[in-house]
Amino acid sequence: MLNLKDGPFKYGELARITGNFGTVLVEGGSGNVYFGTLEDGTKVAVKVFFCFSMRGSREFQAKAKHLRAAHHENLVSLLGYCDGTKTKGLIYEFMDGGNLQQNLTGDRPNFLTWSKRLQIAVDVAQGLDYLHHDCHPPIIHGDLSAANIWLNEEMQPKLADFGISAFEPRALDSYPICPLGTPGYFDLEFYPYSRPHTKSDVYSFGIILFELITGHPVVTRGAVRNFFLLQWMTPIVETKEIQMIMDPSLQGKFEIDSAWKVIEIAKSCTRPTGVERPDITHVLALLRQSLAIELASQCYHSEVVN
Repeated sequence: MLNLKDGPFKYGELARITGNFGTVLVEGGSGNVYFGTLEDGTKVAVKVFFCFSMRGSREFQAKAKHLRAAHHENLVSLLGYCDGTKTKGLIYEFMDGGNLQQNLTGDRPNFLTWSKRLQIAVDVAQGLDYLHHDCHPPIIHGDLSAANIWLNEEMQPKLADFGISAFEPRALDSYPICPLGTPGYFDLEFYPYSRPHTKSDVYSFGIILFELITGHPVVTRGAVRNFFLLQWMTPIVETKEIQMIMDPSLQGKFEIDSAWKVIEIAKSCTRPTGVERPDITHVLALLRQSLAIELASQCYHSEVVN
């Protein structure tokens, strides 16, 4: 793991690292993520907040250090932070493979087999399970989306932007000062008046599962109105026609029992209320079963062919 200085970065350092914020990696509701390079040549990703709720440097630094203490193979490492008077930022390790949204439905499509999609889902669930159950106090991601799942060159995923909701302004008696979550992913039970909950992370994860299942973007822009993936999926799932549900690019190369299992998991994660949704630990166990079914099927067919 890279070690940066213990103290905060200054705004001028962030500007220098990012080439005056010249390359945007991800545009988000709470702020943009920029590509950067440290003096020693290390590539980094720099999150700069549009607005923030910290009342002072001490509170911001405490929360940043709490996030920096979170270490897991499926979490992007937080390497440092900027605590300027007008600018707050976080410095992360850089991932060469882009994000899941870009690779699945975006500007750098990369064909992902069903087994690879399942492995990505398992890895993401592992990272989320760590945040919810192994961090003290628990860390709520708060803005889980395909754009916040970063990949390395081997397509191994890590969660980015986790815990960002802790830095954003909230008002229980008015609209949030900053947008909460990403359209298509945020849990309407908690939006816009409450802070997110572990079950709102589970909801967002369910939407990501539907993206992996269908290969469709979470929001389709229309001339009159936008169409959201969950709205499109609900009636199609009820048809029980697996070929209408699964991403056509898979060309039917998936084990049907494995696919239906993941569809049912996604449905349970996106139920209307949090109390109806499973805990991420249970979701993870089911996804591992689905992956095992798919891999066993591949092994069987390989033996038959040989």
